[in-house]
Amino acid sequence: MNMGVQEVVYSRLFNLPNYQNERIALRYKLEMGQTPEQAIGFLATKVIQIHKVLEYWRRLMSEFAKADREVNDIKEDLRFRFERLASLEAERASLDEKDEKQRCRIFDIEQQIKRLLDEIENVKKELREAVNKRNEILKKLSEVESKIKSGKFDEIELPEPELLDPEKLIEQAKEDAKVDIDLEEEWL
Repeated sequence: MNMGVQEVVYSRLFNLPNYQNERIALRYKLEMGQTPEQAIGFLATKVIQIHKVLEYWRRLMSEFAKADREVNDIKEDLRFRFERLASLEAERASLDEKDEKQRCRIFDIEQQIKRLLDEIENVKKELREAVNKRNEILKKLSEVESKIKSGKFDEIELPEPELLDPEKLIEQAKEDAKVDIDLEEEWL
């Protein structure tokens, strides 16, 4: 051990979005036989790990906010459709089936109600999926926050980056756009 150095400090400043930054600094008391370089290596690794965990936590917070907005937007869409349904049902109830002109309008309203009920079922399904996604994110977020607060950074499982296949990405983009063409075909 270097007798002149008993303690080392490692500090790093990380840039964040919106012109913000975050400084993470750790202090370490050297153990017998340990060099300052070994201690700095250990501290640098720890600081980067802490930064990655905090970055993951911020990403989860952003995903949660987005998922929460999506749930509220879908809920508002569903409310609008229920209002439209109530309006159509009220109009339908006010019409007389014996009147020839009103029978055509009744038929039209009943078709609109049928379509609207199908749409409502689809939106309800979409809302359930969005709520489940939001709740999954919230569960992850709560777990990460709990471990951060207790200083258990090592226990937080960070998502591993995956290798990308450009051909799969192209196919996925076509599928997402619901386009079924072969871009390699020659057009006459």
